[in-house]
Amino acid sequence: MRPQSPLEAIRHDAVLAVWSRPDRSLQAEDIRIGVQKYTNIVRDIHDDWKTDQDGLKSAQGRNDEAKVRQLTERLKHHRERMTVVMEAGYQLGHNDIISR
Repeated sequence: MRPQSPLEAIRHDAVLAVWSRPDRSLQAEDIRIGVQKYTNIVRDIHDDWKTDQDGLKSAQGRNDEAKVRQLTERLKHHRERMTVVMEAGYQLGHNDIISR
């Protein structure tokens, strides 16, 4: 069951993408699918991060302090999400997938 907490949910998704029994050698198709799923998770976070970063620059140019504070918090959240995904991948990911 997928956790309700956003950070735990993204960790869960990352682990599902890259985990496999360490004593098992993976087939090329399994590696491709794992890399693709993990890449999609990272790309989604990156795209959200980039959009909010551009919005922050725009808000700073307009001196919109409320929007700047809101976007700064969202950027902090994106950094936390990326950290969780990277740590989960490196700690729990299968070597055949992570080494790609």
